[in-house]
Amino acid sequence: MEVAFDHGGATLAGTVEVPEQDDGRAAAVFVHGSGPATRDSWADFAGRLAAAGIASLRYDKPGCGASGGDWTAQTFEDRASEALAALRTLRDVAPTSCCGLIGGSQGGWIATLAASRSSEVAFAVCLSPAGVTPAEQESFRIEHQGAAEGLPREQIDAALRLFRRRLELIRSGASPEDVFEREADARREPWFRLVGDTTVAELRFDLGIYDFEAEAVLAGVRCPVLGVWGERDVVVPVEASVRAYERAAASAARNKDEFHVLEGADHGLRRPHSAERVPELLATVTDWIASVCA
Repeated sequence: MEVAFDHGGATLAGTVEVPEQDDGRAAAVFVHGSGPATRDSWADFAGRLAAAGIASLRYDKPGCGASGGDWTAQTFEDRASEALAALRTLRDVAPTSCCGLIGGSQGGWIATLAASRSSEVAFAVCLSPAGVTPAEQESFRIEHQGAAEGLPREQIDAALRLFRRRLELIRSGASPEDVFEREADARREPWFRLVGDTTVAELRFDLGIYDFEAEAVLAGVRCPVLGVWGERDVVVPVEASVRAYERAAASAARNKDEFHVLEGADHGLRRPHSAERVPELLATVTDWIASVCA
């Protein structure tokens, strides 16, 4: 079922998938990770949720696919508000008292931020989320992704130096335009792709989120949280993130939280060199949602 909803002056387009035997037990909105993305990236997952009796809404990010707007002009607060607008749209189409959010990677930050802001969120599923700040997560990613790709140590170190300089500049009050100009020479280097942001718009978005306090937000979430990571993840620090989620759960006295690290899985929760998510992921997610929404 095609749907549309308004947020931030733009109309966003999405798809609602409802199980054949819809008993209104549970429903979830998919929340994208970083960068441009369309609803297609969640299509297979949505079909599997429907087979398990869970309705879902997936939508194109602002400025992507059939959605208006511009994701690079957003803040994390904007993204969280957008997720809540999508949740209300899903509840209108597939009424349920147990409607939550499923966020992948950066979407984990957004799902927990939205859940900390609204009691409308019945649960939050975070797939490969970072429990640290985006700045800490990016430092980890540059180091470990570079090594995994076999880049020379000197190139990894150059990328880390540039990233740390970027943080110093923005924290001292430099504008995104100024930072972008200072990085002009570096963008010609083969290692620059590790740092990313080839446009001012992308850089402006990232500079605005680097100091997001993930653990503090997690501690403010009142609904149950599921965290799932891949053992082979080189994008987020898995051990540090699991510990942060555990501390936040204890602080908030959330006794239905569960945290899983899937053996052999990468950041996309896939086996190496495979396009398919690991089979245990779906059962982990659907069984947990069923227990929360029982």
